[in-house]
Amino acid sequence: MRGRLWFTRGYTLRYGTTLAVCRLAARRVLPNYIPLPIQPLGHRTPLFCVHGGAGHVFHYRDLAQQLVTERPFYGLQSKMDEATHQSIYQTAEEMAAHYIREIKMLQPKGPYLLNGFCFGGVVAYEMTQQLLQNGNKVGLLAFIDPSTPQNKPKSPQVVTTEVLTDCVSRHKTNMATLALTARLDYILQSGRNLLRRHWLDLTRTVVYLWRFSCGQLLRLYINWRRKVPTSLSDFYFMHVVSTQATRRYRPQKYPGEVVLFYSTLENSGDESLGWGDLPEDGLKLYAIKSTHLGILKRPSIDQVADKLQKHLEPFS
Repeated sequence: MRGRLWFTRGYTLRYGTTLAVCRLAARRVLPNYIPLPIQPLGHRTPLFCVHGGAGHVFHYRDLAQQLVTERPFYGLQSKMDEATHQSIYQTAEEMAAHYIREIKMLQPKGPYLLNGFCFGGVVAYEMTQQLLQNGNKVGLLAFIDPSTPQNKPKSPQVVTTEVLTDCVSRHKTNMATLALTARLDYILQSGRNLLRRHWLDLTRTVVYLWRFSCGQLLRLYINWRRKVPTSLSDFYFMHVVSTQATRRYRPQKYPGEVVLFYSTLENSGDESLGWGDLPEDGLKLYAIKSTHLGILKRPSIDQVADKLQKHLEPFS
């Protein structure tokens, strides 16, 4: 797609393709204080997509190309200090408030259509909360493999014996009509699934500890030099800003439904990724056979775009 991008503050940029715009965004060449018009054409209600853990919107290029061109597609990119390359905002609440101010310059009134990938899911969720608190309407809230929320409101704990009894009863029912060899296969498969979940949990823990350690070292460097090396800007935002903001964020109940796409190849068993008890109208879940990063690439993103398009259709 070729043409000219018109930014909200008098800044224009000629571009060649959606891919080229996203590449410039990843390099942080474009202005970082406005919604980035990845696909600016069309007259329908725009879709606003919040950056992932790295802070840029490069990963949305394939999704923007798969959705219909009648609907503008904007990426919300993190705002960085031009001198120090550090994030201006450190919490999900601050980012959400800033992004709301920016999208209102393009779309003063709702309904707002929001989507977030990875850490962007946390920020998009907080944006809906702030929009609703100020009397605005949210038409759609969608997540693509979002980060797991922490510090959730406490829910009543289910009695352990009831959970165990239900689990045993379910397995007995499943094996009741199976022959002996089929029962053995069922038990082995259940054991493999359990080991796989524990292995994924262990892998995530090791990766988290390694990234946390690297993030701590980067914090020490930043405190010393007061500047983030350009080559480490993505790592900095992911393991210093996003990680800390997710740990600090305290999500509240959302009076609506959330559409959630999750990758199956790196899922440890919870399809809702920890969001199941937050939307009061529940989750609309879509399983996508992919990895966390692969879900935004073809062919996986084709499935996401097809389902997401159906949820966008009611909004003119």
